[in-house]
Amino acid sequence: MSERYNEFLFVSSILRSVLLLVLLLFSFGSYAASYSLPADIGTGAFSNCSGGGGVFNCTGDLRLNNNDSVLLTGDVSLNISGNLDLRNSVSLDNNGFVFDINVVGTVDIRARAIIIADISAGGDFKIKNNANFTGNIISGGNIEIDNNGLLPAM
Repeated sequence: MSERYNEFLFVSSILRSVLLLVLLLFSFGSYAASYSLPADIGTGAFSNCSGGGGVFNCTGDLRLNNNDSVLLTGDVSLNISGNLDLRNSVSLDNNGFVFDINVVGTVDIRARAIIIADISAGGDFKIKNNANFTGNIISGGNIEIDNNGLLPAM
């Protein structure tokens, strides 16, 4: 009886350890955000943006984190007074609507991002590591395409 009880204690301590490890892994994970524009202007990554009638001004930088997604439900023109930073695997989908993004600073589109929009940057414009961009680009600085970044055929 005592040997079986010791086995039970051993197995239950292992199960508790595994459960604790799983809970810790999930508690530190980051979660992607999904935005519907223009409805979500003023929330999350767009909390520094305001306006109406399809035209929105964002003060400072605008950063979308890994795996964030944006889907338009109407025409949107974003005017960003800082930089635009689109992290790994971000998705910007115009959903057939007009999506104009005007950035005073630089634009940085990172790995595996999929962007469907027209973007104008006052500074450099970078498309990196298998990012896919469809739309028009205007840059007041350099345009840099690294490691299999894609632009549509002209």
